[in-house]
Amino acid sequence: MRTERMPREWACLRSWTVPMPGRRRVVGIDCRTASTSLDEAQSAGIEAAVPPPGRSVPAAEARLDDLDARLLELLSVDGRMSVRDLSAATDTSLTTMRRKLQPLLASRLSLRCDLARPLSGWPLSAVYFASVPGQHVEETSRVLAGVREVRSCAITAGPHNLLIDVWLRDLRDVHAFEAHLSRRLPRLTVADRSVVLRAVKHMGHLLDRDGRCIAVVPLRHPQGPRSVAVERTTGQVLQGGPT
Repeated sequence: MRTERMPREWACLRSWTVPMPGRRRVVGIDCRTASTSLDEAQSAGIEAAVPPPGRSVPAAEARLDDLDARLLELLSVDGRMSVRDLSAATDTSLTTMRRKLQPLLASRLSLRCDLARPLSGWPLSAVYFASVPGQHVEETSRVLAGVREVRSCAITAGPHNLLIDVWLRDLRDVHAFEAHLSRRLPRLTVADRSVVLRAVKHMGHLLDRDGRCIAVVPLRHPQGPRSVAVERTTGQVLQGGPT
């Protein structure tokens, strides 16, 4: 355990929760949001095109070279860039780009498509601070990963060992969903819950009040230069900030 003096600008902070290193963090990457814009055949086509999950890579193997870091930066701004566009942006051949992307996508890089929450049919976001006996943490997180409303579940260190982020349809569902969790997971105890009034940033994207992206903070290599927010349409630098 390491104790450090709290910075002066954090004087209003009373406590914080730290994700446990090396522990499972279940994220709603595989969730599918029903769309009224697609018919059954189109939805089935999208499902069939989803690649199987790649193998996990030990930390010792997951080292990025300069080109990998540049690809992460470009794809964090626009995950739909084609191989040709990526090749042009990095001044590499198409063959080299395909060779670099294949192992990156298969093992370490996850591309996800998200949408503005107010337009999803699940306009309300809530966070539950919960606890479960240590021997049941992994099992509980696996069950939570299959609950439709759960967007992410992190195993943490602190007063509560589970941090559950959910999307809901209505304010009344905050307590109804908690009751559902209590019935399905009797060992789980919810100590506190919070309604998210507004998300300012999500997955490196700065959001307006309607949840739409207005700027992106590119994903940078930890040893690279500090990231800056880039306006989505014009490319104008808006501000500095971490990824």
